[in-house]
Order: sequence, then structure tokens, then C-alpha cells
Amino acid sequence: MKIEDCTKRYKATSEHQLMITKLMTYKKHDTYIWRKEQLETLQQLMQGDKFLGEVRIPQFTFDCQDDQIKMEIEFMYGSQCHKLMFKEEDLTTIYDSLVDHPGDFGVHDYNKDNFIKNNDIGEKGWTLAYVDLEGIYPCTREDRQIDFFRGLCDFKVSKQLLKRTVLKQNNIIWTMQRKK
Repeated sequence: MKIEDCTKRYKATSEHQLMITKLMTYKKHDTYIWRKEQLETLQQLMQGDKFLGEVRIPQFTFDCQDDQIKMEIEFMYGSQCHKLMFKEEDLTTIYDSLVDHPGDFGVHDYNKDNFIKNNDIGEKGWTLAYVDLEGIYPCTREDRQIDFFRGLCDFKVSKQLLKRTVLKQNNIIWTMQRKK
């Protein structure tokens, strides 16, 4: 990946592009292998695309050697999200794009700070970005639903309880609210 491939931030007198370098050193070889395989799968899934549904994913490359993974990741200009920043349409976009899709690979970590909201100082054409590439790995739709409700909707219950009761009830409520 070249810096010229990264999204631009426009200023009055210049344009800026930024790339983050991340070095991960693993203590266990099997964890290193697992993470490497997940990044390879994500890279194949993206195949030059910048979006999962309507959510922007930063472009990235990585090299692996000696239980280390070095990533070069496109910096996403915008504001890191917190609870008060999400509007209903943001949650709907996230749910439709990242949670409610077939397949057993996708976003599994819905912490609010993993999302960036575009504040129109950079690239146009996206509203939300998901930047935690390590939070994208094998998971079922049910896993994604549970983590979505716990992470973004602040359901403070155990995963087991959420799985048994709240998920089924709120999936119905969520679906009903979206149809209004």
C-alpha cells in the first residue's frame, strides 16, 4: 500500500494523507497463525473494495515474519464515536451492513470507539467507518447480533442471558422499529 492510496483530508492550502503502521508481536505461535489467516481472509473479502455494506473499511496491507505482523493501515479522518454520536440511522446502517448478512465471517467487536464518523474534512461518500481490523473474524450472525446489542445498544446482561431471551425479543423490536 502506498500513502498516495490513502484517503485525503482537505485543508485551505493543502491536502493531507496519513497511514498508520502497527506492529503486533505474538507470544503464542498459534495466535499469530490464527490472526494471519483472519487478515488474509479479510483482504480476500475486501478485494480492493472499501466497504462492507455501507460502512467504510480502511485499506491495509500486512507482512508476516517471526510471529510478528506489521500492518500499514489507511487513516480514516473523522471523529471517533461514543454513545451520544450515534443516531438511529447510524445504528440501522451498522446493523444492515455488518450484523445482518449471511456467512460466518464479519465484525465481532462493536465497541463504539471502533467507529469513525465522517465529519466532511476528508473523503466524501461515507458516513461511518469501522477501523478495528482485528475485530473482523469468523463469527455467526447470532454472535454479531449479540455483540451489536451489547456493544452499541448498551444491553448490560450476560451473553448467555442475551442469547436466550433479549436477543430474540429485541431482534423483533429492532425489526419493527426499522419498518416504521
